[in-house]
Amino acid sequence: MTRPPRELASVGMMTLESLRNADVNLDAAKEALVQSEKRLGDALEAKKAVEQKATVLFGAYVTISLALFGFGGALAKDVGSKAWPVFIAGMVFVVGAAAFARVFWGGKYGNLGSQPSMWLQSGRIDGNKDAFARMIAYVAYHHDSRIRISYDSNAVKTRSLHFGLTMGIIGALALGAGRLFN
Repeated sequence: MTRPPRELASVGMMTLESLRNADVNLDAAKEALVQSEKRLGDALEAKKAVEQKATVLFGAYVTISLALFGFGGALAKDVGSKAWPVFIAGMVFVVGAAAFARVFWGGKYGNLGSQPSMWLQSGRIDGNKDAFARMIAYVAYHHDSRIRISYDSNAVKTRSLHFGLTMGIIGALALGAGRLFN
């Protein structure tokens, strides 16, 4: 998932005021709306994909943590302090699970639709073809910020997912290191 560069996202884009005064081509406005809805839809699909991965990995990491703590406790009865790498690995997997849980915390996302109040206004709902073309252009215009907000939220979720995956690697390395040094 590539994020639109912040500095290039709106370069050359008309303002709402310039759209209000423009002779908007209906076909071009419709295509702009279709393209912006696709882009926003991509961001919303990416959100779902990241959350699905986090769900699976969260369950796996919690299970691994519990298994490591149980195994570490049983091992500690026999070998005492030599079981420390198992407990450390368990804690690292807990940190990874917390990172996956972070994926589910809020985040702002744009909506694919718009409020009915945008459309149900005098001059819009009962306007001519030009009013309709401008309205389509307005909705496409507002999708620009919705897309950026959604991609920013996805970036936070993706960083949390990557951090959790990194914790899994570190947890496995902690077990291996403990084996080497014990």
